[in-house]
Amino acid sequence: MLVAVPLALLAVASAAVVIRWPVRWAQTLIWILVLQNVVVIAVWKVTGSDSLARNLLYAKEVFIAGAGAVAVLLAVREALAGRLPAVLWIAVAFGVVCVVWVPISYARHEGLEQIARGLRSLVYPVLLLVIGAVAIGGFRASLGVRSALWWSSIVLGLSAVVERTFIPLRYWISIGLDQYWVVVRGETKDMLNGALPWNFYLPLFGQTVRRAFGIMTDPLDLSYFLLLPFGLAVAEIWRARMAGEALPRVATAAAIGSALGITFSLSRLPIGIAAGLAVGIPLLLYGVGRRLPRPAIGWAAISGVAFVAVLGISVATTPSVGGADIAARAPVNLGSGGAHVVSLLRVTDLGPLLVGRGLGTTGYLSAKFASSAAEISYENPYLDAAAQVGALGGLLLAALLIVCTVMLLRVRGDAVVMTLPTGLTLGALAVGGFLSGQLEVITSLGPTWLFVGVALTLCVPSPATEDAPAPARSESPLRAPTPAQR
Repeated sequence: MLVAVPLALLAVASAAVVIRWPVRWAQTLIWILVLQNVVVIAVWKVTGSDSLARNLLYAKEVFIAGAGAVAVLLAVREALAGRLPAVLWIAVAFGVVCVVWVPISYARHEGLEQIARGLRSLVYPVLLLVIGAVAIGGFRASLGVRSALWWSSIVLGLSAVVERTFIPLRYWISIGLDQYWVVVRGETKDMLNGALPWNFYLPLFGQTVRRAFGIMTDPLDLSYFLLLPFGLAVAEIWRARMAGEALPRVATAAAIGSALGITFSLSRLPIGIAAGLAVGIPLLLYGVGRRLPRPAIGWAAISGVAFVAVLGISVATTPSVGGADIAARAPVNLGSGGAHVVSLLRVTDLGPLLVGRGLGTTGYLSAKFASSAAEISYENPYLDAAAQVGALGGLLLAALLIVCTVMLLRVRGDAVVMTLPTGLTLGALAVGGFLSGQLEVITSLGPTWLFVGVALTLCVPSPATEDAPAPARSESPLRAPTPAQR
């Protein structure tokens, strides 16, 4: 009761806030996801309570659930009125498939916790998209959410540099952080190197180096979180420069902070996506609805070179880790190639992917219930969904991502500065999903799913907004927002 009552009140408060102040709700969620790890560790150290720290980790789920209930009601209302956009019908269909599998999973003697974990991993990302689309959307709302993404990226980028450069490994051991990972986060001791998990280290040029994680849960969470604010910042920088305006300070700081966080984490796929965004956004932004002018090629080159320069700084300053700094028997992250091979081998067993095995039987949240590491995940959100709720679930998830990406990339007019980077980021993540299961992780990509929902309202009429710019073609697709929109 001591835990249930506060969490229930949090859900009610979340529902009230998303109704009254939707943009404030979105901004609050972003900061909850950014600061969660710091807050939980601080509370754990101050109180000494393992259970309290574990329960605090559920605060984000409860916060989303409260707003999600409101979003579902709004979506039902719009569906009954015949105003629900077709893209959201795909999201609704996916949610229905997942909910249908709750009694099926229970009938197969799965535990309630396992069912809840599976449902959460599948439904919550899509639920965030629906919340953004039906409860928050609009051009002014997108500006407010974008601002929170930018400021949080500045904080995360600086924290990554400070953490990796100035905080020695012995500090984490001195505060007993190894116990936090074991008793609060559920890691096993043999997966720790000193006080940090094995994937916080990486072989690089014949040495073992430590990847930055800043104030996030791990390096992947840090780097994937920063992709969208990086893309939005690059788009705003080049929009301003092409319009002859001064360099936007917050956007520039956000681009630098995001680039630092992504490169200092040494996460290969996010680095590749960010490099593509740095080059592709100025090319496509200026080329929307017209022939590509020669200056755009130069701007794209400048943008790409700037990102590569930050990557070079990261590699040059990466601290090497000696045998005395980490536990000799603990593993070091040798890359994800082995996990991908295991996933491909599992695909040969088509039965579970066609008919499903039940909620929580695979996916990153199912590790607690897996009998072996090979059964934890397919390293692929589409296959994870199919293995849990059948092929229809996996196909609906893929269809949702494809349709959203296409819709966002087709927008013209003032809104392109929002929709283009969002569509490019989502499309890259959708393709990257064949090699990474990160799309399921709301700590890192929850804000991205939410902003995709907000940006979709700039593509189609939405019950959440009447102020979105028209998606029709414009003579000047890079025209700056009006003062009222700012």
